[in-house]
Amino acid sequence: MKVLQFKREQAETEGARRATGGSACSERSKIPDPEVAEKAKRRRFTAEYKIRILQEADACRGDGDIGALLRREGLYSSNLTAWRHQRDAIAQEGLATRKRGRKAKQIDPRIKELERENI
Repeated sequence: MKVLQFKREQAETEGARRATGGSACSERSKIPDPEVAEKAKRRRFTAEYKIRILQEADACRGDGDIGALLRREGLYSSNLTAWRHQRDAIAQEGLATRKRGRKAKQIDPRIKELERENI
């Protein structure tokens, strides 16, 4: 008789409920799928988009306006900083004076040295 009682108790504990009220089987089904999701792609911003956002940011005057703009567009303040640096660098390149005419050929000093040795 004791053997039968032991087997019944064991069978009852195998399907025992958890403290939360759910069975152990239902908890296993809630385990997330182990398959790895596809890696997120980096966002790429066009030059027109960057300029438009910088113009909107420069037009912001009130407290929190820039923060609202950044939240709306899903951007960080570091994006604005980097884009301003890019804009300023391009503007300086455009304003810099350039020499006219053909560019001088740059000859590697090692080649000159080898040519002198051959003579």
